[in-house]
Amino acid sequence: MAIVVPRVEIAYFADLADRVADAAERAGLETVICTTRSRGFKRGSLIEQLLALPVAGVIFAGTNRHNEGVRQFQEAGIPVIAIAEPVKGLELDSVRVDYGSGAHQAVAYLASLGHRSIAMVAGPQWLESNIAARAGFEDAMRQSGLEPRRQNQLFGEISRDFGYSALSQLLLAEERPTAVYVTADEIALGMYSAARDLGVALPEELSIVGSDDISTAQFLTPALTSIRLPRDKMADRAIDILLSRLAGEESDEVADLVLPVTLQVRSSATASM
Repeated sequence: MAIVVPRVEIAYFADLADRVADAAERAGLETVICTTRSRGFKRGSLIEQLLALPVAGVIFAGTNRHNEGVRQFQEAGIPVIAIAEPVKGLELDSVRVDYGSGAHQAVAYLASLGHRSIAMVAGPQWLESNIAARAGFEDAMRQSGLEPRRQNQLFGEISRDFGYSALSQLLLAEERPTAVYVTADEIALGMYSAARDLGVALPEELSIVGSDDISTAQFLTPALTSIRLPRDKMADRAIDILLSRLAGEESDEVADLVLPVTLQVRSSATASM
């Protein structure tokens, strides 16, 4: 079977791929890990190579606008399971997490610390996970008696470079935020670098809550408070669905599993001054 991720240098996707591979090995499946380099999963050489192996199934973690190549596997009768992100326009089994709840937990926690100006920094605005996160963010802000300002909601690439530039933009805001919820720890890493270079003290001047809870989060200074995603369960459930499809278990409805997330509190967020 194949595991397809956008970029293996992004810690979250590397870790997710490893956990899917471990779950597959326990099920007796050999795996190959591929990357789209964030260019979309299009019809072309990568797909032709995978079809030539051949692969029994595909676990697909896509964060691109164009993933029409997935249809080529479906046309070949190969089951595809979307993990982390659904694929628009295609009927696929999927395993994802409650990103809206994660955003809500992050904002509620920051509000409980007394923060009144809270920003959101996220990956691509069109991603289903970020649409859900934005809804959870704005809902939690209103429940806390705060106005979710659109000018303090920044969207861009899932990259450290974007995180770096995002902090610079937030520092220029008319009402400078005292806290920020970041939808990917990869982006938060860039914000940490920018804070160091620009002389912004974390968490005294800016509290940060990330999402993904990558393995290095606990080793940052300050240790990053983050929304923990149940990656082991995501991997196990994806392999379970794949095995059921390979066993010929047909269903008129695609599976759509949404798993809960939890807030892992560390030291990157503190009470507002």
